[in-house]
Amino acid sequence: MDPLRNYIKQYKGKFPVSVIWGSGVSVNSLTPNAHVPFLNFAVNSSIMMFPFWKSGSPNNRVFMAIDTDVMNWSWFNDGLKLKCCNLFRRYAYDRGLRNRPYFSDDIYKKKNTYHFDMRKRRDVIFDIDEVNTVPYSSIIPMAIDISLKLGVKLIALAGVEHEARGNLTHFWQEWHPQKRPVQADKEIREPKDKRSQQRVWRKNHYVFKKLAREAPKCGSRIIRLTEKSTLSFIPYMSEANFLKHAKKIR
Repeated sequence: MDPLRNYIKQYKGKFPVSVIWGSGVSVNSLTPNAHVPFLNFAVNSSIMMFPFWKSGSPNNRVFMAIDTDVMNWSWFNDGLKLKCCNLFRRYAYDRGLRNRPYFSDDIYKKKNTYHFDMRKRRDVIFDIDEVNTVPYSSIIPMAIDISLKLGVKLIALAGVEHEARGNLTHFWQEWHPQKRPVQADKEIREPKDKRSQQRVWRKNHYVFKKLAREAPKCGSRIIRLTEKSTLSFIPYMSEANFLKHAKKIR
């Protein structure tokens, strides 16, 4: 099993720009294939936005997941077949004590797959030297943490509105039913309980603020490609302006 530190060692300094794709409804108004030149993190079900990863180089593509229930969704198994690097959580602190990883050994042993551990809640949120662990948070801040450790200069958040839109929480809820993901029993399911998501969103505000403050210390900055977002402390940039600006960064 390859630890996160190996991924960072291999790719550190190679990507001036990263785009972290969440699963918010707003990604349906964006153009994923326009961001091909950058490092792209497809987080959880946002991997569905990247069918063109079936071919090409995996070097600037990351599929990232942290929870065991993702294995029950069709998008997870489809994502494992794409040409990209995989970053999967191995331990949260309690699982490390019990030596109980989140995923099965065969998943961690897949080509271009790296594992990371999650630090305790009381540990510092960001530590540039902790290259094998990520903060106690949800997956988007974890991807920001990894981007900063890679030396990324501009980090864009896509589909991270951190709130429901018209009672919808995931982009694929707007898709035709035949294109939506299914679970192992082939049934179309709704996402997790919205109240649970709201608790996570509220908890993560502090983490996002901390990372936004830390980014300039690393020579980086964070922007969002979603205009309507509860993360108003992170500056908004339209996709068109971002693409013009990002392609000039070296």
